[in-house]
Amino acid sequence: MAKHSQLTGLILFFLSSTTALASAPAKMPPKDAAEAFKNSEIVFAARVQRTEADKFGFESKASVEPTKIWKGAQFIRGKTIQISGEGGSTYPARIFKEKQQLIFYIDRDLHADSFTNRVVPEDSAEFKTERQILDKMASAQSQ
Repeated sequence: MAKHSQLTGLILFFLSSTTALASAPAKMPPKDAAEAFKNSEIVFAARVQRTEADKFGFESKASVEPTKIWKGAQFIRGKTIQISGEGGSTYPARIFKEKQQLIFYIDRDLHADSFTNRVVPEDSAEFKTERQILDKMASAQSQ
């Protein structure tokens, strides 16, 4: 009986430790654009000027030129900013392509990973709709 309880304890310890290692980031991804806007410090559209490979060889670092800023202009300094799309141990990196136009919902750390940050590419169905919604929201806030 002692061997059985030791084995059970060992299995429970192993399961709890592997769950901790494979846990997701503390921040959960937004369910939609409205939640992303509310929870982000910076929301802007930008064109990717250059990309750079991360330590794994993925093009997950980008120099982007903002074309429209809806929120957090005080955090964007200069004509070109550096965005990191590097992933974590349990989620993949965001891959950027030169000349790609994107809408970013991010925080001032300028990190746009593929799990916790909403990034909408120009060729997606949501891009045009979200730009229109963001324009209306910005217009309402300025009045």
